[in-house]
Amino acid sequence: NYCLFNKQNLEMFSFAEAQRYLIKYDCAFCVYDNALYCVGGRNEKRQVLKMAQKYSSADRLSKDCASMNVARHSFELVKCAGFLYAICGKDADKKKIQDVERYDPKTNEWTMVSSTNNAYSNFGSVIYDNKIFIADNGKFEVYFPDVDLWQELPGPELGVEKGVKLAHYEGKFYAFGGIGNNSYSTRIQVFDHENRIWEDYPNLHLFKLSLIILFSMHSIMCKSELIYLS
Repeated sequence: NYCLFNKQNLEMFSFAEAQRYLIKYDCAFCVYDNALYCVGGRNEKRQVLKMAQKYSSADRLSKDCASMNVARHSFELVKCAGFLYAICGKDADKKKIQDVERYDPKTNEWTMVSSTNNAYSNFGSVIYDNKIFIADNGKFEVYFPDVDLWQELPGPELGVEKGVKLAHYEGKFYAFGGIGNNSYSTRIQVFDHENRIWEDYPNLHLFKLSLIILFSMHSIMCKSELIYLS
């Protein structure tokens, strides 16, 4: 179930219109210009979708947007430099993909851009300094939108199979979480910019990390009238 919270009138309501085409699993959400975009994912028949919808807080109606070029699920949808980017994920054959496409809200068009150096699904992403950073176990990349280039960096080693999350706080990148051997990881690593390596961060500081995550979420969400909850 998905809900929206409107900060202006302090209302919380169900995002039922996002279910209109039976988007049920592994879709991606992103808030842009006080509208919520719901993209890709799978329906009740587990079919992988290309579709995209835009939900406006003003009239509480969803509108169809142009469909992506590549059907995908378990991907990241991020806002950067005036565009939305659909990054990697899995295709209809359950294969991890490297495809990246950019959506222009002004023209309602998706454009394929440079692919990542590695394939990703169920991974972490963060925007910093008008660049896109993505990470998974053993993989870390940065995208430069102005030159349409992905650069590979040393990746975190958390010993998990999927689900790594990424946060940025006070000039540092933190990689954490994930699932491996049927259990959730509590390991945390921080990126040393000077030496370009990831170092273990003591688990005793989980409380501090939770504050970092909440601060990151708050700084992003509070720029919009809408807050997305799942």
